[in-house]
Amino acid sequence: MKLRRVLFIIFLISNSSLLLSQPNPISIDLRNNGIKLDAKLYLVNEVNSSPTLILLHGFPGNPNSPYGLAEKIINNGINVLVFNYEGSFKSEGTFSWENCMADVGAAVSFLKQKATIEKFQIDTSRIYVCGCSLGAAFVLSSAIYNTDIKNIIAVVGGNDLSIYLQKINKDLAFRTALEKRISSATSPNGPIKGDSAYIHNYFDQIIPNYEYFDLIKNADKFKNKKILFITGFLDTTVPMEEFILPTYRHLKNMYPESVSIEAFETDHTFANKREELATAISEWIKNK
Repeated sequence: MKLRRVLFIIFLISNSSLLLSQPNPISIDLRNNGIKLDAKLYLVNEVNSSPTLILLHGFPGNPNSPYGLAEKIINNGINVLVFNYEGSFKSEGTFSWENCMADVGAAVSFLKQKATIEKFQIDTSRIYVCGCSLGAAFVLSSAIYNTDIKNIIAVVGGNDLSIYLQKINKDLAFRTALEKRISSATSPNGPIKGDSAYIHNYFDQIIPNYEYFDLIKNADKFKNKKILFITGFLDTTVPMEEFILPTYRHLKNMYPESVSIEAFETDHTFANKREELATAISEWIKNK
């Protein structure tokens, strides 16, 4: 693994003259059912078309790229699309898990539009979706219902949202703490549109339908997809033992050639391993 990564880095350096990365992203008109999302596209200028990565933030996220990954990944010859979910930051609409999942599909559809392909030279056979933290759960849940999502990277996430909902339903202390954390990010003091009452009522509405998000029960829907899980040994926010490894093991047993995992000596923020994280993501994409 280390030798392959060294060779990959040497390849990037030796071809650096071909990678004239766009220094600043351009704003794009990304919409989900007419709802405008604040979205940007980082482009790499190459003779041939490049792979494109849709990069999803966690909760509450930020108006730029998660973990600063977009700026690093374009230097590896990969286009990057970033956006904020409905009802967050400058995006229109209402924030909900289902809307976030639909937003992911809207981003994939945008890249497959004829006008987008022609304008940005998008290679639709090389579209990847990488979610960080809650974004990882969104892309995996979206992939259950969207056959166009085929190449998935789940960073410090990949947690099964159905597990959260069952825990919310059974553990009042957990629910109270989670709702408090979410509410602290809502308006007027945070970037998420809504309030504590909305959050409480929202969970009441979706708890009975927790199986809609269940990755294990819907594991057959991942048959033709490739998945890379990336996690941190020191992550106590989304501990791998509880939220990631059960899903990984189940899918790995079903699809041993299509599912893989990498773990780093770091926490949920990947604060000390972001260069390595960008390299791991880029290497996986380049080798597909």
